[in-house]
Amino acid sequence: MEGTPAIYLGKLVSKAGFRTFIYAADGSQKLVKSWDEFEAHMGLGTWFAEKSAIPKAPEVKPVAINIADIPLERITKPKKTKVK
Repeated sequence: MEGTPAIYLGKLVSKAGFRTFIYAADGSQKLVKSWDEFEAHMGLGTWFAEKSAIPKAPEVKPVAINIADIPLERITKPKKTKVK
């Protein structure tokens, strides 16, 4: 319904002439030119109304490996394979 107002980011806005930017998880943005288009993109779950709403990827910490802790047998012994 074009004439009815909608709630957008906590504010009452008119659906007529509604335009805003939406944001993808990679930080790219897209201009939507109607309330219906906005709702369709929000329904996908891959677009966000605000940059601050984009979920942060978990931080991956590197694990240090000390080669001296690996048994020498694991490094030098070849695996036995069966030959047919």
